[in-house]
Amino acid sequence: MARQLFTQTITNIRTSCIQRRVPVPQEFLDLVKEAFPFLDPEHPCIQIGPILDQAATLRSRVAAGTVNLIDAALEVDQGAIALCELIEPNMKFTPRTSGISSKWAYLTMEYNYLTRRHAKVWNTIRMIRMFMHMTIWVHSNLILQHAFQPGETPYCSTVHSYEELLNYRNMAAKNLLELETDLLRSVSCFLEPQSLGGKFCASARCLIWPLTVLSHSELNSPSAREYAISCLYQIGEDLNMEQAIAAAKMTREMNNHEDWLHLYHL
Repeated sequence: MARQLFTQTITNIRTSCIQRRVPVPQEFLDLVKEAFPFLDPEHPCIQIGPILDQAATLRSRVAAGTVNLIDAALEVDQGAIALCELIEPNMKFTPRTSGISSKWAYLTMEYNYLTRRHAKVWNTIRMIRMFMHMTIWVHSNLILQHAFQPGETPYCSTVHSYEELLNYRNMAAKNLLELETDLLRSVSCFLEPQSLGGKFCASARCLIWPLTVLSHSELNSPSAREYAISCLYQIGEDLNMEQAIAAAKMTREMNNHEDWLHLYHL
């Protein structure tokens, strides 16, 4: 019980740092390193920890106006992809297109997970990758908006042509579309199994942060953003959770995210 509580706490601290765009404190990293021999290395929250740390660092650099982050974002994204390959054998999910009764199936499809915990882990990785591709898109677009000369851009040391920048931006847009689709197709996993009307269960609170991030970003498709907002309203009604409704409203009003959102993720 103590080990599980510690694991959940350190994960919440890491996601809090990502949300607030600050690096994970070194004292915290030292504590995790000291405690590591007593933790379960196969636990998905332990496996995902280093990626969360890297994402927090990169988001803090973005917030500080640091340039030359395309390479760094690509590196974190590759680490996230490698993590997907690591956990996939034990945390498989299957697409389902036939016999869907849920009104929350997205684009006529939903993903079926063995447990809701698996869906949470996959969505965490999707969020990290979304943050990385948002960074790649924004930075490549910034360079494209300037009078670009090969080898003279301060934003990415490895970019040498206008075409490469276009490829980065197009790749980021394509991956964001795929990631938002995957995330929204996990929503129906958090419905009560015997609910004919599609009522969300208590663990659906973990969707509030990813849905809010998705719906807030102008880089995501309008249809996905509206779908995410609808989910937030429904979660708020089903769970009598005013925070979910507040998240939907402030997203629609384009206000800044409240810092409490990450508490509903893991």
